[in-house]
Amino acid sequence: MAGLLEIVTRFFSELWLRSEPSRNSGFLIQSRHGRKGNFELVLPSQLGGAKHCWRDNDTEDLSWNGPNFFGSSDITATSLIQSNFGNSELGHLEVVALSGQDLYHYWRSDEQPYSWFGPTWIASGAAGNPALIQSRFGDKGNFELVFPRVDGGLAHYWRDNDDAALRWVGPSIFGESVGVIEGVALIQSNFGTPGNLEVIANVQSGFPHWLAHFWRESDPPFRWSSPTQIPLGDALPSPGTQPGLIQSRHGDRGNFEVVYVTKGSLAHLWRDNDDAALPWIRPTRFGTGEFRGVSVIQSNFGKSIFRTREGNLEVAAIEGGQGRGRAAIYWRQGEAPWQWSDRTASVCDEPTCDSTTEGEWRVRYTSRIVGIHAALLRTGRVLFYTYREEDKDNGESSVLDPVTGDLTRLPLDRDPFCAGQTMLADGRVLVAGGSGGSSVRSLHTFSPAGAAGAWQYLGDMADGRWYPTCTTLPDGRVFIVGGSGGGGGPAVSPEDCSVADKASVNATYEVFDPRAGLGPPQPAPILSASAPYSLYPFVFVLPSGKLLIHSGNRTRFLDLGTWTFDALELRTLSPTARTYPSQGSCVLLPLLPDSRIPYHARVMVIGGAGVSCPERATLTTSATNKCEILDLEATPLAWGPAAAMTHSRVMPDAVLLPDGTVLVVGGSSTGVADAAISPVFQAELYQPADDSWTTLCSMRVARLYHATALLLPDGRVLTAGGGEEFNAPPFEMPEYRVEVFSPPYLFRGPRPFISSAPSSMAYDRPYTIGTREAASIASAALVAPGAVTHSFNMNQRYAGLVISGRVDGQSIEVISPPNSRIAPPGWYMLFLLSNAGVPSLAEFVHLG
Repeated sequence: MAGLLEIVTRFFSELWLRSEPSRNSGFLIQSRHGRKGNFELVLPSQLGGAKHCWRDNDTEDLSWNGPNFFGSSDITATSLIQSNFGNSELGHLEVVALSGQDLYHYWRSDEQPYSWFGPTWIASGAAGNPALIQSRFGDKGNFELVFPRVDGGLAHYWRDNDDAALRWVGPSIFGESVGVIEGVALIQSNFGTPGNLEVIANVQSGFPHWLAHFWRESDPPFRWSSPTQIPLGDALPSPGTQPGLIQSRHGDRGNFEVVYVTKGSLAHLWRDNDDAALPWIRPTRFGTGEFRGVSVIQSNFGKSIFRTREGNLEVAAIEGGQGRGRAAIYWRQGEAPWQWSDRTASVCDEPTCDSTTEGEWRVRYTSRIVGIHAALLRTGRVLFYTYREEDKDNGESSVLDPVTGDLTRLPLDRDPFCAGQTMLADGRVLVAGGSGGSSVRSLHTFSPAGAAGAWQYLGDMADGRWYPTCTTLPDGRVFIVGGSGGGGGPAVSPEDCSVADKASVNATYEVFDPRAGLGPPQPAPILSASAPYSLYPFVFVLPSGKLLIHSGNRTRFLDLGTWTFDALELRTLSPTARTYPSQGSCVLLPLLPDSRIPYHARVMVIGGAGVSCPERATLTTSATNKCEILDLEATPLAWGPAAAMTHSRVMPDAVLLPDGTVLVVGGSSTGVADAAISPVFQAELYQPADDSWTTLCSMRVARLYHATALLLPDGRVLTAGGGEEFNAPPFEMPEYRVEVFSPPYLFRGPRPFISSAPSSMAYDRPYTIGTREAASIASAALVAPGAVTHSFNMNQRYAGLVISGRVDGQSIEVISPPNSRIAPPGWYMLFLLSNAGVPSLAEFVHLG
């Protein structure tokens, strides 16, 4: 009998524990995850985007977990629910976030690995926090959204969840007569059928602030009421803060419970819904501190099966300025004497890095398209381009100003997705090839001139090129090599990695002259020999006047004087290919004038897949952390070992920094190319001077296949792309977030300031650069703007400058690179670096 009683008790106990949590429109909920129901909390992140933390209510210590990060740009307010969308009994987490004056929708899958998706734009003109619920309107239950408007009053939108298109409808405007509304909370009550919408708003109408109650009738014509002022005594709401509202289980009808921020504390009041007069009971203060917003729920903690206790009120209050802090947690017991706790915890802290030694990441912007290709323009803006998501026969591009965050979208009539790109000497971006159809042979330029720039179609190449490489030559022409002729990779045998159809391997190169056009295709035998790795080969102009071409695990040299290939072929120490689809990264290390051998050339390959034949790799096959260096002055000429990274990475990005170091970011520790699911978040820094690696701060956004990274003129590094449909689950969704890394050198003291610089330089000439810090300038360099895709930056290059003199403490004299083999003609970023290694803001200079 005791056993049966225990089973029955457990059954009803678990049924009670999994009862539907209170509906509210804040940033704290009790979800259906876990037996007891976990607490879920979503807040703005201090470094951009949003963060999600959760409390495991099935553990004895009620431990908080996270944060996990998602969302793009500067999110300042969030509203969270758990919906009935999803493939399980749990339901998605749904978030509406405020960024600037725009509202965006994100959602998190209810199944492992619990990936976040979004953003989807909803509306503009928001002036305060959004309030989101899923109502009882419609068969599925519509989403209801209310927010303060820039133009005054409140706006109500709703999403028709019975419509397959999930359209947002609105706005309905109300509350315009009350003054400026700065914060809002929303519920659906049990007044009316299926229930009125009820709103509490923090109103500024002169001074002081006050709380207004609005309600919308549940029957057509769905009119919103005039506001009712809630009596608060001297506990007035603080300016710019967000209130919290629920309908609790207290009373037969269910009381309205309001928690809000007042000066130096929080305050709670409630409306007695069993009293016909619906009186508000004056507020009780609790907690201490300065808060930006509050969210309240009624949990199942303290709840009795026999309804002698109704469950605790649980409160999360955002600490810190600008709505970006952690959350203070309070609770009130679910029975008399209704005592509020002291602060039980401050939760959802963010992991911090020592910026002076590890740098700092911030999710700053959105690209609005997946940044599969990225190029830094001579204007300082960044060009992104890819296929058009809704029409893959055409392309899409956007131009981001990383100073202001302004973004302009520009359509394309062809699809340059998976093209090669580099910079022409006049500053235009040359784009060769694309993805299938007519695009695979197309040639385009993008001009940075004008308000946003413009695309121009130049005609077609002789051969199709999908995944080619483009390299600017010393004479200003462009070397275009490799790729696949049909807009898709060659079919490869998993037994021996052989190519069934070698005709699909484009083992040729073409040379583009900006004045005369394209020359005829010429054979590139290394690509036939290294098939199927003829895609995105690594190519560099060497100071010797030769081209280094690396494909698979083979290296050949093309003499630009005779246009013949040397007989010499080198192999990397590792038999595993470093080019696509086993992609690592590759850089020409900085060319320095003051080395033992001036402008000593060394090429470094970094990471890559861990298997010789990628067709045999699985999602869990380990990548490699090994690196190799080819010293072009060594005898005999051969690839040699370099220090290994801390983390194994396939598809990483490598960026040359102004101080001559190499930053490596992103990639996966397992898999190959588009079959990788183990993102590496920690950045690493390579120091060529002593062949060493240093681990740095971890990024927030996974950067796997189709990610990009490049240097900005202010010395930061921009990362974008990845996470779109060519990735393996759960990363097969568009990734629009743009994250920016500030390396440690930006936290080591003031920047040098360039007061004057030449707009152009010829080769091997002296030039004066004005700077107030002339006495403390340690070095100067020209760094080519990046043009990157698929883990290879085809245009980045670093040429150090000789400092030949200092004048009156107000300027320095530098000697430009000796010839175009050291630095091919084009636009460069001119950096000065202090004795502490801090770079100046760059000035763009035209060389040649």
